[in-house]
Amino acid sequence: MIPEIHIKGLEELAGGYWWHVHRRRMVVELARRYGGPAGEGYLDIGCGPGATTWRIAEDLSRAGLIKSSGQALGIDGDPRLEPYCRSHGIRFVRQDLEAGISGLPSERFSFFTALDVLEHLTRPDDILAQLKPYLAPGALGIVTVPAFQFLFSDWDTKLGHHRRYRIDSLSEVFESAGYEMVWASYLYSFVFPAACLRRKSGKVEASLEDSVVEFPKLPAWLNRILNGACSAERQALSMLGRLPFGTSVIAAARPRS
Repeated sequence: MIPEIHIKGLEELAGGYWWHVHRRRMVVELARRYGGPAGEGYLDIGCGPGATTWRIAEDLSRAGLIKSSGQALGIDGDPRLEPYCRSHGIRFVRQDLEAGISGLPSERFSFFTALDVLEHLTRPDDILAQLKPYLAPGALGIVTVPAFQFLFSDWDTKLGHHRRYRIDSLSEVFESAGYEMVWASYLYSFVFPAACLRRKSGKVEASLEDSVVEFPKLPAWLNRILNGACSAERQALSMLGRLPFGTSVIAAARPRS
């Protein structure tokens, strides 16, 4: 289980921290672009304390893609997360994702997300396959994972990551689970050179303690600059379609019929 300070940290960061804002806006943009059966619910796999789940659900509701944010359901393995989720109006089901997905409500979901979750699982393809009976026809899934195995460090180990991904290796996971990946790109390209240099120099987060939130606190001015860089990256993606490198992979996929 993650430390309580980490849970509270994620709550605080979800609203304005550059990394989380960029990821959330990309998710909603992809949901609008590739759509799904309107009016069905939204499922967030590995929802954490629910702050990001709630914000995505609100954006999906405003876009007319789900009826209301109350249609959002979060699943995670830590029972301490339930009151946080319920405080955001997110329904919560406790599931040990390593043990598999089962016993969810009988409704069908038109959207699902697994945001920085699959890297924690031994068999992520099994989880995605088990999810299919709960999805409406034409449902869309949006996934993010850390990118490039050569960047794997003590930071990944301490956070419980089994691996990092390339687009092709993530595509293989979807294929094995019976999904078609309809779009993918790397993300956070502007910090990729610094990440490579840091890894090459050996200056990884070996001193990271279990009680430390994974994202460092930043002064407001630096957070604004990084938010601006994220906005520029989204504009670049709208023009180029995909980016060739970054510290994360983001992908959209549908179950094969």
